[in-house]
Order: sequence, then structure tokens, then C-alpha cells
Amino acid sequence: MRIGPTLRRLTVSHYRHVAPGTVVTLGAGTNLLLGRNGTGKTTLLELAAAAHALDFGRLQGDSFDLEVELGIPGGAVVVRAVHTLSSTSSQAADPAGGASFTWQLSATFGDGADRSQLVASQDTQAIRVTIEDQPPTELAAAALSTPVHLGFHLARLARLLPPPLVHALAGFGPTRFDEALAGYHQLKQFRVVQVGGSGGAYRHSGVLPGSMLTAMDAVPPSDERSVRLEAVAFAQCARDLMGFSRAEVRLRETGVRGTNGERERELGDLQCFFERADGTGVEDDQLSFGQKRLLAFLYYAECSPTALYADELVNGFHHDWIAACLQVISDGVPGELPAQLERQAVLTSQNPLLVDALGFVSADDASQRIILCRAEERDGREWMVWENLAPHNAASFWRSKEVGLQSVSEILLAHGLW
Repeated sequence: MRIGPTLRRLTVSHYRHVAPGTVVTLGAGTNLLLGRNGTGKTTLLELAAAAHALDFGRLQGDSFDLEVELGIPGGAVVVRAVHTLSSTSSQAADPAGGASFTWQLSATFGDGADRSQLVASQDTQAIRVTIEDQPPTELAAAALSTPVHLGFHLARLARLLPPPLVHALAGFGPTRFDEALAGYHQLKQFRVVQVGGSGGAYRHSGVLPGSMLTAMDAVPPSDERSVRLEAVAFAQCARDLMGFSRAEVRLRETGVRGTNGERERELGDLQCFFERADGTGVEDDQLSFGQKRLLAFLYYAECSPTALYADELVNGFHHDWIAACLQVISDGVPGELPAQLERQAVLTSQNPLLVDALGFVSADDASQRIILCRAEERDGREWMVWENLAPHNAASFWRSKEVGLQSVSEILLAHGLW
């Protein structure tokens, strides 16, 4: 079951040093970004993740002109977003500095007789929405000077838009899993507020693992200042892959506010505790670099039901873990709630073990899911050039793969594609 939108196409007319007119397409499965260091793989990964989420606020430090195509259940959405930064001369006359952010969205959604077309836009004066042949709806709105998370922005305009479209685009979008330990440190910053004290409901911002929330809801009220959870999917999966006999997630009470029925307590200082077969314990800060990255990736995967964007995913991983992570991308973390399948993924790698582990079923499949990154000088300026594997190169790649004498990475290297 696939939930949420998939990123089908990203067109870059203007963004940093990306070659104007860049167009990349992505498949619904696992996509691979390849190229030398410094050719923009991480830049593309971050840009694609922001575009997939329609969270243009992540790009507010840059001017840009982007077009994004998303696939949604029963339809498609195309968004063009333009952010113009101010000039030094305009800043003195305009408190907003002359910066502007405008967007236009066109969507086709629904099935059969319920199929509809919609166009919505926001410029410096108003938001306008047109559905099929109905008269346009216009809502006075202040001009946007900085980019916004368009999914949240549209949710606030829910009365103007069909509920299926708002539901498809709302919510949290994918973020980038980094190439080092930032994901692990983010995991350690976990915070949640329990309303009404022990036994009360939980309030949190962001996306948390569903299995963890379920386990927390099952904890009976008590005066204990810590919470211990065992049925947490990402921790149990880490236990199995690392060869431990038991895993437990622990949260500590880090603050209390209010009194009686208004009492709130904050839980944080998340710790994963593992036990070896001989009964000795290991806390997560004692894990190796690779073990910490694996734990963080499994947490990230359980928090990312729509899509994953992972930079150098396999850093520090044994080849068995590489296969296990690809299985998680495809089938979800075992035991996660709700169960998720068919995530879209975009990965970078300089490691042939990951490249060789990816399966391609045809030349067209390889062309859609492999994006090559390189640096190229044009008119005296160096640009980052991103493009899908060209059809003729994909055909040559596939012929070599069918022979079966070389691995995927060896074929790419032999054909000068990596």
C-alpha cells in the first residue's frame, strides 16, 4: 500500500549553480544519484526532498524557479514555485526587501465521474482557485515575501479546495538522512509532552514512530519518572540486525508543568538499551559508528511513511545490513504501525555494494531510476548538471547486464557512467 504523493519530476529553471533547464524524473521505487564528489548529489537530494514535501520554506535562503510534479492517488499535481530575493537597492525602500514568493498549482484527481481539474495560485494580491468550469474563487491575501510549506499553506485554505487534494498534500514530508551521525543526534533529542501527567494523552510535534506511540499509550499510570518500552519496531529491528537478545527504549521525565488535571510532563533523553545473550547490557552511546547509523536509519524509516532521502546510506554498514536496509525501504520496518509498503526512495552512494544491491528490470527502468551528476563549464561558468541515464546508455547498460558477467557497478564504470 502506498500512501502520500510520489515525486515524479523536478524541473529547475533557476537554483544556485544548477544548470538552467535541468529536468530529472524519478521512479516510484528506489532511485540512485551517482557522480563524483562536488557535483551536487547532496544538493539534489535536499532539493528533491523539499520539493517532494512542497516545503519551499527549506529553501528560503536562495532564489529559485522550480516546477514539481507529484503523483497522488488517482491523479497528479504540478506546482511551480518562484522565489525572488531582493536587491540591495530595494531593501532600503521596502521593509520586506523586495523579496517575493509566488506559486501556481494545477491538479487532476478523482476517478470516473468524480474526476476533477483544479488550478490554484497566489501572487502579490490574492489567492485564486478554479475548479473545472466553476466560477473562480478569489481570496484576498497578503503577498508572500518568503517561501512557505505549501502543504500546510493549502491546509489553511481547506474551505477553497476539495478534501481529497488537501489530504493528499497535507502533513509532514520527507527530510534528508545525512551521511554521518546527525540522524542519531536528532534521535537523542526526542521530546514528547504527556497531558494530564502519567497515564494522559501525548502531544508532540513532528512525526514519531507509530509503534512507539502505541507502546507509550499502553503504559499504565505510575509515579515512575521514567518510561520503558519494549514493543518498539525500530529498536527491535536494530536488535535483530546487531545480534542482541533484547532491546528496550527508555524515556526520562525531563520537566513537569501545572498541577492536578492541568499537569503536563515532558519526556525526553531517549535511550536505547540492548542486552547481549550473556546478559550484559549495551547503551546506545556505546555502539559503534555503524551501529549508531543503523539505529538512526531504522528510526528515520519508521518516521518516513511516504519517502526516504538518504545520503551515503551505507556508510559504516556491513553488506548484510545494506541488504536489510533496502528490504526496509521496500517493505517497511518489521512491526511498524501502521504497516507501510512501497516507499519511494532516493539514495546517493559512492559504495559499489549499494549500487550492486539495487535491482533493475529493464533499460527503461534504469533510465528512470538512475540520475547522473557532473560538473560542466558553459559560457565561462561551471554548472552542476543533473540528468537521467540517457536512453542509449541505458540500452547499452541493460545489454551488458543481461550477459551477466559484470555487476551493476562494474558495468557503470566500464561505460564511463560513474
